Amino acid sequence: EESELKYFELVRNGSRRLLNALQEIIDAAELATDIPQDRSEFDLGSLVGEVRAKYLHQLQRKDVTISLSIPSEPSLGWGYPELMMKAVDHMIGNAVEFSPPNTDITVELTGNKKQWQLTVQDHGEGIPPERLENIFNSFYQAESYQTRSHEGLGLGLVIVKKTALLHGGDATVESEMGQGTTVTLTIRRHAERSAQDGEETVPALQAELESLHAQNIQYAQDLAKTYKARKQAATQLQMTRDQLVRSDKLATMGQMAAGIAHEVNNMLTPIMGNVYMLRQQADGLAPEMERMLAGIDEATKRAADMLRQVLDFSRKGPEKFALTDAVALLDKVLNLLEYRLRKGQVSVHKDYGPQPVPVMANGKQIEQVVANLVINAIDAMPGGGELNISIREQPAPAEGNGGSSVEIRLSDSGAGIPEEIRESIFEPFFSTKPEGQGTGLGLFISHGIIEKHGGILEVESEVGQGTTFSITLPAPE
Repeated sequence: EESELKYFELVRNGSRRLLNALQEIIDAAELATDIPQDRSEFDLGSLVGEVRAKYLHQLQRKDVTISLSIPSEPSLGWGYPELMMKAVDHMIGNAVEFSPPNTDITVELTGNKKQWQLTVQDHGEGIPPERLENIFNSFYQAESYQTRSHEGLGLGLVIVKKTALLHGGDATVESEMGQGTTVTLTIRRHAERSAQDGEETVPALQAELESLHAQNIQYAQDLAKTYKARKQAATQLQMTRDQLVRSDKLATMGQMAAGIAHEVNNMLTPIMGNVYMLRQQADGLAPEMERMLAGIDEATKRAADMLRQVLDFSRKGPEKFALTDAVALLDKVLNLLEYRLRKGQVSVHKDYGPQPVPVMANGKQIEQVVANLVINAIDAMPGGGELNISIREQPAPAEGNGGSSVEIRLSDSGAGIPEEIRESIFEPFFSTKPEGQGTGLGLFISHGIIEKHGGILEVESEVGQGTTFSITLPAPE
């Protein structure tokens, strides 16, 4: 009984830590790839008050107090209230986390005609000077992994910094060992609509708008001249830019995988171990509890498998390619997904025969790509539909640039992909699926795998007609 309670407590604590860490990753990823388009007015003082209320229970438990100083009038800002709420949450949350018992946290909001300044000061151990300069780097934490006693992936202050910059301000950190740490966020003040400020604000805004309008017109004229004079050169530059952007995103993905690998693995491992110990004692547990443990076990294994895929994708080094039969590979994937195809009422039409079609590839990785595309096709046809799969051997170009290739095409009869988002589907963390039903990494990883094979992954789609993904791989020489 006592040992079971201990294991359950360890599983609960590990799960909470993992959830908090994953939320940090999601917040940072959204700041990098999915900044909201709509902006609105917000009251920074009200946000601070809401966040403080959130931590009241934790403050009481640690016997830590917060001295709050907020102006009586609204402290209005203009931008992204949800992002600002998360930034304030990280500032106060860090102070609560690192404050020892019987200490006080000072939270002060001040302002002038141009900006608001939010300062959060704790009386914790402080940050060593040699670590302070890296405090705004992604995945960096003031404590080393071996000595760290606090949760997180080191993304909190990165989120604070980026949010401040988005709102026309900045974030800084000052710390002294044994004295504590002070985090300061500044943002641009929103023009208040009052009679007192109106005379000063409206002309200033009007002048700024006129200046921006003139700059935009001049910029558009310059772009038009450049495009007209150098159309061919501009096209080549755009192609080069796209390649560089893809390479940069691949590098970013690799850095993220390296940054979270040990953290997430160290969170998953004790959870899986404790669940295993509990299941070994399943004879003494109620059937409902055993079903819950089985669900936790399955979920953690899926998380570990996804992490492994991301890590495999991010690792550098020589790839192991071998002669692979594309026909056998497709049939294997379709057999594995047979139940899901049947459940989704998707009929598959194979436009290829039994004769082998060889390609040079890492079979496991290409299976992963094809499986991802088939699953996406099923999801794109929620009421059922048709999936056509073909294989075509392409001869070498007559110009002599490159050798022969093999093209695999997967065409569904789904709703299609709107043109305005078609170029974004290979972006990391971009997903058209409902929240909680996709990571937004599938097509990004698939695109990277095909690039590593020296191939091409392309998409053609028409709204209401369906979508076709084509995979082109080099044929054996």
